[in-house]
Amino acid sequence: MPLDNSSFAGALDISDETMSSLIRRPIRRHSARECKSGPSPVPMPAPPPVRMPALPSIPRSSLPPPPFPWPPLPRVVLENTDETVSRLFPVPRGRQRIRKTYVLWDMSDYSIPENFDPLSIGIQIHSAITKEGYRGELQIWLYGAENTWSPELIDQLEQVRFKVFPFKGVKRARLDMIIMTFLTFVYMMDAPTNVLMLSSNKEEMEQEPKFSKCRKMLEDRGFCVVSAQPETLINQDAQPDHSACDPSICPYAQS
Repeated sequence: MPLDNSSFAGALDISDETMSSLIRRPIRRHSARECKSGPSPVPMPAPPPVRMPALPSIPRSSLPPPPFPWPPLPRVVLENTDETVSRLFPVPRGRQRIRKTYVLWDMSDYSIPENFDPLSIGIQIHSAITKEGYRGELQIWLYGAENTWSPELIDQLEQVRFKVFPFKGVKRARLDMIIMTFLTFVYMMDAPTNVLMLSSNKEEMEQEPKFSKCRKMLEDRGFCVVSAQPETLINQDAQPDHSACDPSICPYAQS
């Protein structure tokens, strides 16, 4: 059926100006991304890396000095390095930091001064062990002849959680008792610990065959056994420094 063109006369009333503007309007060109329907192009290979020549090394002696002197490292950092020769125990690794430490102090030949302060002694020993990097429980056991301490001093020591073991007999017999009493507790321990033997006669004690045998046996079970002079850790003239004792781990902070 033929169309009647007269019915579209009013509907398509486009003026010449409108037509001219449509003709002059630039044609929108589709980008390659919009028109592309084929497969993705193969990416170009990356250029090989350019190796820059190494910079010449400058000797430290030719570098200018810093504008200010570098401050020294804190003592606690120096004491926790492998190069430090003044350490008591090896540098702890991982869970070794929470190992318990037992201090066995043979006071048989130790001259107790009049100003002997158990609280200060406990804080100083705890501070020394903490600087070694260990945060585990600390126990201090004191050994000596029956007349080593007065009853009043024993009460003061026990108030700050020291354990006092008075013994009879000669010095060699007391060393045997120190070893035997500690070994009795070893078999009840659930994990290896650190053992620090304090003695004014450190060299003589280390030459005792029973001490060497005890040390070897404990080390074979994972214990760390060291010996030292009491003066290595303790200064009798020092006042109690509670700031050096963390209340969360130090048993002497609130004493």
